Order: sequence, then structure tokens, then C-alpha cells
Amino acid sequence: MSREKNTALADKAYRIMKSRIINLVLCPGTVLSESELAKSLKMSRSPIRTALQRLKHEGFVTTKPRVGHFVKVFTREEVKEMQEMQEALESMAIKIATEKISEKDFREAVKIIESMEDALRRKDTRSWIMADEKFHALIPKIAGNELIMKSLGAIWDQNHQVRLITMTIPELRKKSTDEYRQMIEAMRERNSKRAREIVQIHWERVRKNTAERFSL
Repeated sequence: MSREKNTALADKAYRIMKSRIINLVLCPGTVLSESELAKSLKMSRSPIRTALQRLKHEGFVTTKPRVGHFVKVFTREEVKEMQEMQEALESMAIKIATEKISEKDFREAVKIIESMEDALRRKDTRSWIMADEKFHALIPKIAGNELIMKSLGAIWDQNHQVRLITMTIPELRKKSTDEYRQMIEAMRERNSKRAREIVQIHWERVRKNTAERFSL
């Protein structure tokens, strides 16, 4: 097999496996057998092994000597640290975005929030989470800081697993949606202090809810 083909297959295996991990198709603690993955993805073990090493480097997979690969089980402290980092980055992003937000940006944010409210009415958790992720991606996009966007993207992938577990509670989704409306209104008024305060309130509540409901 050529190096180019092996690299392409490894990239494909990485994308598929990462998607399955962050969407809980492969749950935390699941054994990742190279032979079974190769059979499932119709590949040789070489690109699977490369993909697993990449996922391990990014913190999605762990390895136990003489045992094998596993989907990483995040500890309570690790989840708390990820959420604290996300709060810090989003707080800075919303400060910058508040200074730059246009009427077009505001309308886009409102449209996302309305889709979240619609998902709440339909009790559609998956659609709400997808809209929620769009909202969180929009703020750093408005800020226009590439480093913040890249850093948040890495943390967001890891947090996605936790959110699929904790955001099944309708009341939590409703509170988050209300907080997002408050954030965007503060941004429209160019009140960065208020916007950052709401980000802090939001993440303090999220951490509290996670500690109460996320079994680690």
C-alpha cells in the first residue's frame, strides 16, 4: 500500500472513530480492538493503528499496556477543567465579539436561538444540541480570533460527550436558551461586561449540573 493511500485511509478511520466516540456510539470505557475496527471499516490494521495513535494524542483514547486501547473515561476533575477553560475562552470571545457584532450577526444569533426554542417545544434533544453548538461557534466567529476558535474547537469535541449525557434534561436546555438570549441582547447593547457576566453565570450552572448528574 502506498504511503498516500495509507494516510488517506488513516484520516478516514480517524474521522469515523472520532465521530463515534464524541457521539457516544463508542461509549467511554469501550475496548477498541484493532482487528475488529479494521473489519468494521474494511481496512487493514495499519491505518487503524495510526488513527488510534492520533486519537490518543488528542485525548479521546487511552492505552493500557498488554491490554489494549479504550475510549477514554474523563474524570470529574478533567471535565471541570475543560469547562473552566471553555468559560475563559468564551468570556474573551464574547468581549471581542460585543465590540464587532453587526445587525446581520445579531439576526443570525436570534435565528439560532429560535431554532433552539422550537426544538424545546418539539422535545427534540438532538436538534437542540446541534443548534446550541452553532450558537457557541458563532460567538468566536464574530470575534474573528482564529486562535480562540481553534482552541474552543478542540475543547468542544471533548465536551460533546458530556453534553449528550447532561443535556437530556429539558429544564437545563431551557435555562441555557434563556441565557443565550440574554447574552445576545447584551452584545447588541454593546455591554460587554454584562455579556461576560452571563457567560460566567451560564458556565457556573453547567459545572454544577454536570457534577450532580455526570457519573464519573
